[in-house]
Amino acid sequence: MPDLTHDDPVAGRVIVTFDGRILEKFSERSASAERMIVGLLHVDVGDPNRKGRREIMFSCRPNRRGGGFTLWAEEDQWPAVEPFVSLAAAYPGYAPGATAQMCVAQAGSTSVGLSFIQFWHKITDYVDGAVSWGQD
Repeated sequence: MPDLTHDDPVAGRVIVTFDGRILEKFSERSASAERMIVGLLHVDVGDPNRKGRREIMFSCRPNRRGGGFTLWAEEDQWPAVEPFVSLAAAYPGYAPGATAQMCVAQAGSTSVGLSFIQFWHKITDYVDGAVSWGQD
Protein backbone atom coordinates (compact mmCIF):
# COMPACT_ATOMS: atom_id res chain seq x y z
CA MET A 1 0.00 0.00 0.00
CA PRO A 2 1.27 3.51 -0.70
CA ASP A 3 2.76 5.89 1.85
CA LEU A 4 1.42 9.38 2.37
CA THR A 5 3.97 12.21 2.50
CA HIS A 6 2.09 15.22 3.78
CA ASP A 7 2.98 18.81 4.77
CA ASP A 8 0.68 19.06 7.78
CA PRO A 9 -0.14 22.72 8.54
CA VAL A 10 0.13 22.02 12.29
CA ALA A 11 2.68 19.18 12.67
CA GLY A 12 4.94 19.94 9.70
CA ARG A 13 6.16 17.26 7.27
CA VAL A 14 4.81 13.81 8.16
CA ILE A 15 4.97 10.45 6.47
CA VAL A 16 2.14 8.03 7.18
CA THR A 17 2.44 4.43 6.09
CA PHE A 18 -0.10 1.62 6.24
CA ASP A 19 0.48 -2.01 5.34
CA GLY A 20 -3.02 -3.28 6.15
CA ARG A 21 -2.01 -4.25 9.70
CA ILE A 22 -0.03 -1.34 11.20
CA LEU A 23 -0.58 2.39 10.64
CA GLU A 24 2.56 4.42 11.37
CA LYS A 25 3.14 8.16 11.43
CA PHE A 26 6.63 9.66 11.29
CA SER A 27 6.93 13.35 12.12
CA GLU A 28 9.74 15.64 10.98
CA ARG A 29 9.07 18.29 13.61
CA SER A 30 9.24 16.04 16.66
CA ALA A 31 11.40 13.29 15.11
CA SER A 32 8.94 10.80 16.56
CA ALA A 33 7.01 7.80 15.29
CA GLU A 34 3.56 6.66 16.35
CA ARG A 35 1.99 3.26 15.59
CA MET A 36 -1.49 1.79 15.71
CA ILE A 37 -2.57 -1.75 14.97
CA VAL A 38 -5.56 -2.16 12.67
CA GLY A 39 -7.56 -3.99 15.34
CA LEU A 40 -7.75 -0.79 17.37
CA LEU A 41 -7.97 1.67 14.48
CA HIS A 42 -10.85 4.12 14.29
CA VAL A 43 -10.73 6.92 11.71
CA ASP A 44 -12.78 10.08 12.07
CA VAL A 45 -12.67 12.86 9.46
CA GLY A 46 -14.02 16.23 10.52
CA ASP A 47 -15.61 18.87 8.35
CA PRO A 48 -13.43 21.79 7.30
CA ASN A 49 -13.17 24.47 9.99
CA ARG A 50 -13.51 28.22 9.32
CA LYS A 51 -9.94 28.26 7.96
CA GLY A 52 -10.69 25.37 5.59
CA ARG A 53 -8.60 22.87 7.61
CA ARG A 54 -9.92 19.36 8.00
CA GLU A 55 -8.99 17.32 11.11
CA ILE A 56 -8.33 13.60 10.59
CA MET A 57 -8.23 11.66 13.86
CA PHE A 58 -6.79 8.14 14.07
CA SER A 59 -7.71 6.81 17.52
CA CYS A 60 -7.84 3.55 19.46
CA ARG A 61 -11.43 3.95 20.55
CA PRO A 62 -14.59 5.17 18.85
CA ASN A 63 -15.66 8.80 19.14
CA ARG A 64 -12.08 10.17 19.09
CA ARG A 65 -11.20 8.63 22.45
CA GLY A 66 -8.17 6.66 23.50
CA GLY A 67 -4.64 7.09 22.21
CA GLY A 68 -3.90 8.04 18.67
CA PHE A 69 -2.82 10.93 16.52
CA THR A 70 -4.23 13.70 14.38
CA LEU A 71 -3.45 14.95 10.89
CA TRP A 72 -4.61 18.27 9.53
CA ALA A 73 -5.23 18.96 5.85
CA GLU A 74 -5.86 22.30 4.15
CA GLU A 75 -8.69 22.43 1.64
CA ASP A 76 -6.30 22.24 -1.33
CA GLN A 77 -4.41 19.30 0.27
CA TRP A 78 -7.52 17.17 0.86
CA PRO A 79 -7.68 15.63 -2.66
CA ALA A 80 -4.18 14.15 -2.14
CA VAL A 81 -4.84 13.02 1.46
CA GLU A 82 -8.36 11.61 1.05
CA PRO A 83 -7.48 8.38 -0.86
CA PHE A 84 -5.01 7.33 1.86
CA VAL A 85 -7.48 8.15 4.66
CA SER A 86 -10.26 6.23 2.88
CA LEU A 87 -7.97 3.22 2.51
CA ALA A 88 -7.07 3.23 6.22
CA ALA A 89 -10.72 3.74 7.20
CA ALA A 90 -11.69 0.64 5.22
CA TYR A 91 -9.99 -1.43 7.97
CA PRO A 92 -12.25 -0.65 10.93
CA GLY A 93 -11.29 -1.32 14.52
CA TYR A 94 -13.09 -3.97 16.51
CA ALA A 95 -16.32 -2.78 18.08
CA PRO A 96 -17.19 -3.64 21.68
CA GLY A 97 -18.68 -7.11 21.83
CA ALA A 98 -17.21 -8.13 18.48
CA THR A 99 -15.05 -11.21 18.07
CA ALA A 100 -11.40 -10.38 17.45
CA GLN A 101 -8.58 -12.63 16.32
CA MET A 102 -5.57 -12.12 18.59
CA CYS A 103 -2.31 -13.64 19.73
CA VAL A 104 -2.23 -14.51 23.43
CA ALA A 105 1.02 -15.06 25.33
CA GLN A 106 1.86 -15.70 28.96
CA ALA A 107 5.19 -16.00 30.78
CA GLY A 108 6.03 -17.07 34.29
CA SER A 109 8.36 -18.96 36.55
CA THR A 110 8.16 -21.93 38.89
CA SER A 111 10.43 -22.72 41.81
CA VAL A 112 12.23 -26.05 41.34
CA GLY A 113 14.09 -27.20 44.42
CA LEU A 114 15.87 -24.83 46.78
CA SER A 115 17.90 -22.74 44.35
CA PHE A 116 16.49 -23.30 40.86
CA ILE A 117 13.83 -21.42 38.94
CA GLN A 118 12.26 -22.77 35.80
CA PHE A 119 11.02 -20.07 33.41
CA TRP A 120 8.20 -20.91 31.05
CA HIS A 121 6.36 -19.32 28.15
CA LYS A 122 2.95 -20.26 26.80
CA ILE A 123 1.79 -18.90 23.46
CA THR A 124 -1.59 -19.45 21.83
CA ASP A 125 -1.68 -18.02 18.33
CA TYR A 126 -4.77 -16.62 16.70
CA VAL A 127 -7.56 -17.34 19.12
CA ASP A 128 -10.93 -15.64 19.07
CA GLY A 129 -11.59 -13.23 21.90
CA ALA A 130 -14.11 -10.54 22.70
CA VAL A 131 -13.29 -6.85 22.91
CA SER A 132 -14.86 -4.94 25.78
CA TRP A 133 -14.46 -1.26 26.66
CA GLY A 134 -16.72 -1.20 29.72
CA GLN A 135 -19.25 1.61 29.95
CA ASP A 136 -19.23 4.05 27.01
